[in-house]
Amino acid sequence: MKKILLILCVLILGIAKVFATHNRAGEITYKFVGDATHPYRYGITVTTYCNTASPAPDRCYVTVYFGDSPTDSAIAPRVNGGMGLTPCGSPFTDGVDLSATFPNTKLNIYYIEHDYPGPNAYRITMTDPNRNAGTCNINGGNSIDIPFSIYSILVINAILGPDDSPQLLYYPLDNACAGRCFHHNPGAYDPNMDSLYFTLDTCLQAPGVPAPVWVYPPNMHYNDIDHTNGHLAWCSPTECCNYNIAILIKSYRRLPGHPERYFIGAVERDMQITVSCTCSNNPPSITALNDTCIVAGSNLHFTVTAHDVEHDDVTLEGNGGPFHIIPAATFPAVSGLEPVSSVFNWTPSCGEIS
Repeated sequence: MKKILLILCVLILGIAKVFATHNRAGEITYKFVGDATHPYRYGITVTTYCNTASPAPDRCYVTVYFGDSPTDSAIAPRVNGGMGLTPCGSPFTDGVDLSATFPNTKLNIYYIEHDYPGPNAYRITMTDPNRNAGTCNINGGNSIDIPFSIYSILVINAILGPDDSPQLLYYPLDNACAGRCFHHNPGAYDPNMDSLYFTLDTCLQAPGVPAPVWVYPPNMHYNDIDHTNGHLAWCSPTECCNYNIAILIKSYRRLPGHPERYFIGAVERDMQITVSCTCSNNPPSITALNDTCIVAGSNLHFTVTAHDVEHDDVTLEGNGGPFHIIPAATFPAVSGLEPVSSVFNWTPSCGEIS
């Protein structure tokens, strides 16, 4: 049996189907794309993961509310995947089928740019009519008619400067086994090297309105997430079902010479966890790694080793903020019979101080 070991937390840091709306998970992110002519222009990305097994219309676009007035909104077209395979037609794209990894799931990415009027805090929202069916901790499991709503907060501050939201590197879909501890990390990093703070939040049905009868999954509690690195440890799921939770990631920025950190924005991720009662396999494990502090310009390298109790094939890969900046870290992917090892190597510059 082949196993995939997908997460190395570096805290040093086919035709698309027509039916694809009942939402499983998603988030809104943003990026500063302005210039001297458009000093407050931001690119907004809405990412959703939808259930393709439900007979619901495909979403070729979504409506994004920008937060600068109650009615200020625009249509954001889907921008990922090919063109013309769904009834949407050009210029809309079809999204990407993820069924090889997550059965009956399509990834949809929507994008639009917006000019804000000036410094202020803005709540960016998107609401879609339906979640997918059978989510046990929303409306007693009758979740299919409950709207799916997500938001982000953009703070434009003339003193703090432009901001890009945190980027989330891992899918907001994951699998758990009843009776076993579940671990997940969204893989968040901040392109501006701002500080991040993680909390569990409430799933929504409209902006600021909780989904009806939303509760934490059994045995999950507010403090099960590490507030500084986003690691979620749920010990342990007891019932086999789908559960949706929300992770709120806040960004804080510190000005040079000032000890205070100022709130600069937030991203709320609505994610789905599928708990199974038929798990016959144990996940691989990584030898414990120590958090490390180094001086900019110094080289950091260490060996990472993965084991598997059933001696299956293992693939070891790395991801995280250091792999997405310049100079980038390296960690060659390796596969084979356990144990497998690879070497992390990185020489950060002063621009990566964080």
